[in-house]
Amino acid sequence: MGIAIIKVFIAAVVISFSSWLSNKRPELAGFIVALPIATLIVLVFSHFEWGNSANTIRFAKSIFVGIPFSLLFFIPFLLAEKFNIGFWECYGLGLVMLIVLVFSHFEWGNSANTIRFAKSIFVGIPFSLLFFIPFLLAEKFNIGFWECYGLGLVMLIVGFFAHRAVMTFI
Repeated sequence: MGIAIIKVFIAAVVISFSSWLSNKRPELAGFIVALPIATLIVLVFSHFEWGNSANTIRFAKSIFVGIPFSLLFFIPFLLAEKFNIGFWECYGLGLVMLIVLVFSHFEWGNSANTIRFAKSIFVGIPFSLLFFIPFLLAEKFNIGFWECYGLGLVMLIVGFFAHRAVMTFI
């Protein structure tokens, strides 16, 4: 039961912080939300709980496969300026609820920042996939869970700087 409470607390802190930050620094907040934070946490908890590296690596691979489907939500936000679409129109077209984005808009009521925040998430998600590259190559190079995890964190640092560079152009 203690681990469940810790998991809920960590998730609440990340969501609350990202929502707060989205008004002050939408690009940074978008990158944070796009990070596979839940995945980072779940993989460690799963590995500690079950102690099976092969299953945890397979679990990471299955998450990687599911992520592209979540990108469909952000397409209207990328097209918002081109088609003069407001926040609620983008949101309705997204067909999927992203709770952090919703809380951000409700909290600050700033459509321009919310749309910039959504763009940042959209740009950040592909870079966050860099985390999974070591897991995809684990069997080929015979590397274990902790090595994959550490290399994945290094890849996220690279992704952060790439995200910053791309955000200056859109």
